[in-house]
Amino acid sequence: MKKINLLVTALMAMAMGITFNSCGDDDDDPQTSQNEEKSPESGKAKSISEQKAYLDKVANRLMDEVKADDFKSIADLGTYINSTYVNKYEWDEVEKWADDCFKASRSMVGVSETDTETYGPYGDSDYSYMYIYKDIMTNYKALLLASNFCSQFRAQDGRWVRSAANDLEFIFTDQYRQECVLKLTTSGNVKKVHIGELKERHYDSNTLFNENNVDVVYVRNNYYDYTDATIGVPEQIVVTLTQGGKQVVKTTVKIDLSGIAGEEFDLSSSNLSLSALVELNNGYKVNVSQVAYTPNSKVSVSVALTKNDTPLLSASVAADPSGIPQANLSALVSNESEADFDNVSVKNAFAKIDVLGMLQLQGSVQDVNKFASYLEKAQDNKYEESKFKSYMGQANSLATLNAYYDNTSTVQASVKFESFSDKKMTWYNGNWTERTYWYMDPVLQFYDGTSYSLSMEAFFDRDDFKAVIDRFERVVEQYAKLIEEDK
Repeated sequence: MKKINLLVTALMAMAMGITFNSCGDDDDDPQTSQNEEKSPESGKAKSISEQKAYLDKVANRLMDEVKADDFKSIADLGTYINSTYVNKYEWDEVEKWADDCFKASRSMVGVSETDTETYGPYGDSDYSYMYIYKDIMTNYKALLLASNFCSQFRAQDGRWVRSAANDLEFIFTDQYRQECVLKLTTSGNVKKVHIGELKERHYDSNTLFNENNVDVVYVRNNYYDYTDATIGVPEQIVVTLTQGGKQVVKTTVKIDLSGIAGEEFDLSSSNLSLSALVELNNGYKVNVSQVAYTPNSKVSVSVALTKNDTPLLSASVAADPSGIPQANLSALVSNESEADFDNVSVKNAFAKIDVLGMLQLQGSVQDVNKFASYLEKAQDNKYEESKFKSYMGQANSLATLNAYYDNTSTVQASVKFESFSDKKMTWYNGNWTERTYWYMDPVLQFYDGTSYSLSMEAFFDRDDFKAVIDRFERVVEQYAKLIEEDK
């Protein structure tokens, strides 16, 4: 596949909903959800057997909703596009057009050249040779805008035929000879963002004979193009795929970069927010909302999957970062940043997952840096029981992960780490010695009036969940078959 196919593949990914584009209701504020977290209430939860039956019900309900057959027509179209147009069509014209558009967007700033010569006899003979290396460095500046890359390409006799257009379009026919249009449009104000230096390298070589009193001269020219690039980010990007005049997929991305001062995105001071909505013709929607970055304050994202406007899955994540140093995106891209990220910390990390409104998983970590440090120190002290358990306990004190049902405040189960021991032969004090070491595994704690915990493996016993596991494996196979057909 030629390089330019990446452009069309990216467009297809956005249109087909493969990219991590958008989802979540505006009501799913991660911080609001965090404030609603409750403490466990003993005696009000379901028993283990009741919870197993309920989770079995949730899993079956979800698989009832998300069927592989729902995506068959989209997968069939994707398979035909990939096998016919991506793999078999000639892309030279598209590739040359993209390269010409890029070059037309830049202006030369300066050129510098260095020469290196080495020479000598060939072995013990009088035969002489010389190597000449020339490094030619050309510097450019470029402003890359969507308006610089507008054209219409129509599939015709194994190649793409280009014509003028106000947007970027690829027109082709499907397996039923219906016309399909893959189209990218932009709208709204354009914010310029400096992204730094893009580097390209190519070379040519030549061999000369009997030049300058040298039998053989090898000349190699290395060309280095350095493009200091600025991109224009529009407020809205829309990618659509239609088939026979009907919309198959539509992806809408909205970007707010109003928090940038000038053209430099500084991680310590520039705000970013965006949302994206993927709409499929089978009733599914993926909505990524509340993607927000406020430097040294808050980062959050909410995602939701719906089918015919019925909520299936949703997730919200939020955290409070601090200590982010001054670091421009352009310097990071160019590998020229000297910013020190060692003091970056993340606190009040929170996540919530909802399945069909029936199951809610809600967790938080007070201090991510300390939590990770305690886990690492526990591992470092795996041969010392008291230290291992102390660090594990401190990690547990910083984190919570609870399960709720039907959006009630009753904690059905919590996940905690528990310590376990085993033995192994190790080289210790100059001898092979059998030593006891400690490790941690997550366990489920229940609150139905008893006081016990159960390992994940014991709770999700295959015998108890055999029917739903078998069904899940069949569903996975059905989806895998759709993907395999796309190869």
